[in-house]
Amino acid sequence: ARAGRLAEAADLYRQAAEQPDNPHAALHFFNAGCAKLDLNEPESAADLFRKAGAASPDPTLAWAYNLGVALQRTADALSPTNAASARAIAQKYAEAAHAYQESLATRNEAARNMTLTNLSLAAARAEASRQAARIAIYRMMRPGEPPTEEAVEILFNGLFYSDDRYDLSG
Repeated sequence: ARAGRLAEAADLYRQAAEQPDNPHAALHFFNAGCAKLDLNEPESAADLFRKAGAASPDPTLAWAYNLGVALQRTADALSPTNAASARAIAQKYAEAAHAYQESLATRNEAARNMTLTNLSLAAARAEASRQAARIAIYRMMRPGEPPTEEAVEILFNGLFYSDDRYDLSG
């Protein structure tokens, strides 16, 4: 019963992938290939994984790994001379999967560093604009006085942070 459901799923995924202008064709081919691997049909699975790679602008690590698995299983069923060739191809896909995984790690690290840099720049800009706003308010409240950092701080502390100013008890 399970084999029948897997075969039906693989067929449905393949049919969905072959629909014109399907934006998810790569995913459907990939899922059909996984079902074919479960059915122990590595040749069909390898073909579907190749189609998934062709349909995807950015093949994933899982695609390359599963193609390698399918090719390895195919090699196990072949004659010794053909098996060596299939194993070499499987090794090539395993190496491609590893290289892709490393490039993802490098991209993720670069993105993380860029995010941290942008956050620190944004914090610096916010602090600079906060100080500029306080100076502009100081100039409006005290038009004749030069806006030194100390004078701005004293004015704002007196206006907003003084406990004595807002104490209504006494």
